[in-house]
Amino acid sequence: MTEGEYVRCGVGVSEAGDPEEALEEAMDWGLESVDSVFCVFSPTANDPDEVRRELRRAVRSRVPVGHRFQMFGVSSSGEIATDGYHEGSVVVMAFEFTRHVATGLSIREGLSEDPERTGRAGLTEAVRSTEASPLIALSGLVRARDHMDLARASPVRVILMPDGLCCLENPDATVEMLRGVIREVGGPLPVILGGLTGDDMRLERCYAFDENRVYSDALVTWVWFTSVKCGHAIHHGFEPTGHRFRVTKVEGTTILELDGQPALEAYADAVGVDPEDVTTEVLFTYPFGIQLPTPHGEYVLRTSVEADPERGAITALNKIPEGVTLEVMEPGDLEASFREAAKSAIRAAGNPDEIAGVIVFNCVARHEIVSTDKAVKLLRRELGDDVPIIGFNCYGEIGSTSSGALAHLNQTVSVFVIGNELLGQ
Repeated sequence: MTEGEYVRCGVGVSEAGDPEEALEEAMDWGLESVDSVFCVFSPTANDPDEVRRELRRAVRSRVPVGHRFQMFGVSSSGEIATDGYHEGSVVVMAFEFTRHVATGLSIREGLSEDPERTGRAGLTEAVRSTEASPLIALSGLVRARDHMDLARASPVRVILMPDGLCCLENPDATVEMLRGVIREVGGPLPVILGGLTGDDMRLERCYAFDENRVYSDALVTWVWFTSVKCGHAIHHGFEPTGHRFRVTKVEGTTILELDGQPALEAYADAVGVDPEDVTTEVLFTYPFGIQLPTPHGEYVLRTSVEADPERGAITALNKIPEGVTLEVMEPGDLEASFREAAKSAIRAAGNPDEIAGVIVFNCVARHEIVSTDKAVKLLRRELGDDVPIIGFNCYGEIGSTSSGALAHLNQTVSVFVIGNELLGQ
């Protein structure tokens, strides 16, 4: 890399599912070596172990003997790259780091059995696996001239990608996993973000892999120690309708009563349709929102997936306790929400003059309202047309609101911007 560069990224796509083709395209962005490789792939069109083996072989052919590198991949419900949205493909982002970036990786199984323990162990293993020195990676902070950049930023990022199907089947799993990560940190939190893996909406099996093997029921934990400007932001673009209900009866994830009325009847009246006309499309278009007691009063969304006219009930993705107040939400400017997420992530990164790369976690339910191909175009208006982008449509998102509240999110886009300059410069 040239003087003044701190990280270089490249992205490649293979519609044929060829990891070597995708890696070669990623290297063509000007990378001279490979320190880390992140892959997203369709599990319907591609065999996970074949993707792993072919990608490992391709990476090994491009690095010197003895050069250590990270390599991992996750299954998706639609792949995102700089040129837009893909289905049935393999997308690869390759990273070349300087001493100002140190990363650690863990993939740990057993998420469904003990999510909290998996979260704690995954973080510990990822931190301990860091090959480069975190202290050296953070040494660039001493050169900072703008101390407000230091006040705004965290030099540690934790990117989490839990098995999406496990978390759908056990609605408590994501929250318990996050609780484990928080307890393992035991102090001021790093920036935590991520997305739940997918399987092309087949709801059969999600996958992750590293250099050695393929995993299911697993949590990917990717830790970054860096003095490079990085920023994260979330946005959903939904607005409150003014229809508020207190949850008065639930069974698991099934909402039976709102304000003492059958839940489906109350919801249908709020959105202006008959109960028998409440389809999945309606539920996705008008999700519930929970207002957080934060300075900005943000709403986190709670997606519903099924209406049951016989019981007058609505089934949500997440458990919603009795006594919680739900607001029916409606689409605001959802297209603008992608641009707002990108702009906010750039601001959170300290407005770097150059962006090295971007990672996007986009809820698969948003694809039903705003096509992901259009979403990438909207993101590029803020990020630039020549910025490497990788990401995937996922089964849920992880991130912090603008007030700093960490949450498991629905129908939200999460954007992670990697700058190419040091904090405070």
